[in-house]
Amino acid sequence: MGEERRKHQRLSLHDNPLCATAKLAVEKRAGQIRHSDGIDLCVLNISPGGAQLLSHLRFPTAGEYPELTMHLQTRLSGALKEEARIVWRREEGDLYRYGVEFIRTEEEKEHLLRVQIHNAETFLQNRDIANMTLHCNFCAKAKCPIQTKKRVVEC
Repeated sequence: MGEERRKHQRLSLHDNPLCATAKLAVEKRAGQIRHSDGIDLCVLNISPGGAQLLSHLRFPTAGEYPELTMHLQTRLSGALKEEARIVWRREEGDLYRYGVEFIRTEEEKEHLLRVQIHNAETFLQNRDIANMTLHCNFCAKAKCPIQTKKRVVEC
């Protein structure tokens, strides 16, 4: 078995994925930034350093398109807004699984995410439905809404 290389412990959300919205941003010439419309996706696991996402859309990775960043928004025991880069992508039938790394410079923001992850983990362990519903954006649908027709996003 391989040695664990992750810097941060992850909270697995496979049984209770978070619904999230992402906007892709591309920096063009002269510092102009273009943003996509909001894109629905699921967060399957999360740590202070990154997350694993699931989408019906195919996005380029940082290796394919270095100017591309993702702005992720959800609620995980509070509002969560993170900028990320797509490190890897894996096709799974009609869906795509992604590994993203959060881009941040503030230690405060990383600490806040650690607290949010801890709180969400406590809600899940205690099956605290009231707090999960009130403070988190866990998917409440019988079938994940992103499992629709596959499309390719070109930059």
